[in-house]
Amino acid sequence: MGQLTLKSSSHLFKKWVMKMDDVLSKTHTHDIQGNATTQDSDHFKEQRGRLASTSVDVYAAPVYPVNEWLATDFINDEIDCRTYEQDLSKADGDNQRWWSNLDISVY
Repeated sequence: MGQLTLKSSSHLFKKWVMKMDDVLSKTHTHDIQGNATTQDSDHFKEQRGRLASTSVDVYAAPVYPVNEWLATDFINDEIDCRTYEQDLSKADGDNQRWWSNLDISVY
């Protein structure tokens, strides 16, 4: 997915989207030991809590539109997408190394 351009003018909505994006962008696919982030990991649970506590700051009182179920789906999607992007990048790097090591002589 490419660059996201919002068509709406709502400052409340844009601020909330930016806060959600900030939390999701800090999601790790693996821990320091190299273990995959799963729903049982502390980092996953912390991220889920952060997303669920991200409010839309409306004028009367803050609203929390994301519950832990939806937050779980967002985090799983973020991890899946990042893993896919990392796999593509690794495959591209492997292909470049393979082609650069290939000795093609034209006679």
